[in-house]
Amino acid sequence: PIFVAEVASTFNESLLMHYLLQKDSSEETQLMLLHERIEVLRGTLFRQTMFAEFEWFIHHSLEQDKPLTASMINEYYFQLNRDYYGPHM
Repeated sequence: PIFVAEVASTFNESLLMHYLLQKDSSEETQLMLLHERIEVLRGTLFRQTMFAEFEWFIHHSLEQDKPLTASMINEYYFQLNRDYYGPHM
């Protein structure tokens, strides 16, 4: 499943970041790397949580025998983006 693959991917990103932080002693480079890592983690946390909520919605709708329409899916996904990332999405 995608969530299992994401764990491996995130772990490898962490290993690479650890290596890069040890390899380069420049404070500017280290700050840039740390900033990048924080942004990736923040994005992964929000994005993966949002995707899980979206998948739950799809499965729950099907279990309730609600028909899935492109319009309904688009509206729900758009609202999730607004909920997770703010009203300017």
